[in-house]
Amino acid sequence: MRLFSFLLVSLILVFSTVAGYAQSRTGYVTDRLILTFRQGPGPSYPVLKTLESDTRMTLLDEQGGFYKVRLSSGDTGWVDQQFVTFDTPKSQVIQQAKEKHAALEKQFTELSTAHEQLKNKMAALSENTEDLYQVLEKNKRLENQNQQLTARVEKLEKDAENLFKTSMIKWFLAGFGVIVFGWILGQTISSRNRRQSSLLR
Repeated sequence: MRLFSFLLVSLILVFSTVAGYAQSRTGYVTDRLILTFRQGPGPSYPVLKTLESDTRMTLLDEQGGFYKVRLSSGDTGWVDQQFVTFDTPKSQVIQQAKEKHAALEKQFTELSTAHEQLKNKMAALSENTEDLYQVLEKNKRLENQNQQLTARVEKLEKDAENLFKTSMIKWFLAGFGVIVFGWILGQTISSRNRRQSSLLR
């Protein structure tokens, strides 16, 4: 009796392990064109529908060489396990590769656009920098010209001041000369008048 109980418990554990293992796996129809989707685990059960290659299914149970599966549509049924594979179908691998390739192409396009925009910004910045350099050079030249003009104005002001002083001295000397000449002329005339007066007497 104990042996029977032990065997029964062991069978239950094995069945639970197999059922749990089957439930955790995703299978696909192999490269067979169609696979019958039956109502029960055997060829005598009615066919509910046929499944095309690469149809995805979730394993729910296993019995007598058949898997009980659930389709993405929600339908449940039984399929022959020899036509179920757990490898990702080539069509899906190709599709995933195409999707990845498209994503990479999109990313490449975005990066190329960003690179072109950055290149244009750098060119504009370089042009602005060159313009700024030219403005600074022009300002430097104008500043030098301004300094030269300021020096010339100061020299002209100094020359004008010297010329004014020289003119004043000349006018002063001329006026003084006129005064001296007038005084001499007056003395001469006065002296001559005195002599004439003395002769008349």
